[in-house]
Amino acid sequence: MKRFKVVLLLSFSLLVLLACSFGGDKAEEQPIEIPTLAPLPTQAPTLPPPPPEEPPQPEPPAVEEVPPPVVEEPAPAAGPLVGSDAAWIQVVAAGDKSKEFGTEMGGRFVIDLPSAETYSYAFVDGASFGDVYVEVDVETVKADNNGIALICRQSDDGWYELRIATRGPNTGSYQVFRYDPSLLARKRVPYVNLLNNLTKVNTPDIINGSLKVNTIGLSCKGEELRVFINGVEQLPPDKQVITDSGLDEGSVGFGAMSFGGGPVQIEFDLNSFTAE
Repeated sequence: MKRFKVVLLLSFSLLVLLACSFGGDKAEEQPIEIPTLAPLPTQAPTLPPPPPEEPPQPEPPAVEEVPPPVVEEPAPAAGPLVGSDAAWIQVVAAGDKSKEFGTEMGGRFVIDLPSAETYSYAFVDGASFGDVYVEVDVETVKADNNGIALICRQSDDGWYELRIATRGPNTGSYQVFRYDPSLLARKRVPYVNLLNNLTKVNTPDIINGSLKVNTIGLSCKGEELRVFINGVEQLPPDKQVITDSGLDEGSVGFGAMSFGGGPVQIEFDLNSFTAE
């Protein structure tokens, strides 16, 4: 009986093994269905929020372009002026006023007075000086009775005049005048003597006679007038400086006069004529 149970148990185990073997083969023969997964919904990538917009900045006010200041160059000084570069205006103060008695030639300005009582001047055109020193070399070519003049501050109001004589009654002397046209308009002598009670001042510094050269100079500064002859300053006997307040500024020049004699010929060296 016991032997029968063992056989029965072995038979049952064999059947189980066979069942498992057949079941496994059938499972391998059938395809395995893979379930189709629904696609995940596509979602746009989340971007970071844009930075906040800056508030609009106000435009800076328009800057008006200011042109640079115009710097005016100072006007050049009136001097020094050299006579060889000058243009001349001639004035006849006495004598035949329809004529011109001066001629520029070869670096010299020649004033030729053929008759008596003729006063002829030449002034620099367009020049104007306040304080000025004017100087010239002048030669007495021929003269019986003469005057030689040097001028400063010439204008419509008149001029200042240094006058020397190298021939005639006033030989070796100088005089200083202010020419006043308003006196002439009243038929009076227009030459105002600035030597106080003196009509002339004699000086040994003038080189007298024909064919002689003198260097004459006249300083007009403020109200003071100073005379120079051949490098020597001249002072009246009272040692006082000559003064006058009638004229402030004007041109420069020179002149010659024949007084009661004639003819007179005076030559001015234009290369030596300076004003500064």
